[in-house]
Amino acid sequence: SYAGAVGETLAQGVQVDPASPESALSDDQRSRFAADREALTRLADTVRLSRPSDTFFADYWNEAERLLSGAWPAVVEVAESLCQRGALRGDRIDEMLCEAYPA
Repeated sequence: SYAGAVGETLAQGVQVDPASPESALSDDQRSRFAADREALTRLADTVRLSRPSDTFFADYWNEAERLLSGAWPAVVEVAESLCQRGALRGDRIDEMLCEAYPA
């Protein structure tokens, strides 16, 4: 997914050129990302949408990067908790985030 690939680049501290974000991916990341896009194409086909798997949508990447970058400390916190616990319920994630980032 775009969010997964963006998350990996953020975690690795990779600088990404917004004009060609896919170029920042390693061969392994590019391969996994291509498989995700193929799955999204099959899903889109079931609802009669056109979504070619070989097309990279930079706008989707940039939007995922904008959303994740703005919440990156929270993403890291949830990821670390998942690593420690193995699983989290949605209500526990909500509690964690509300405690860490009160409105």
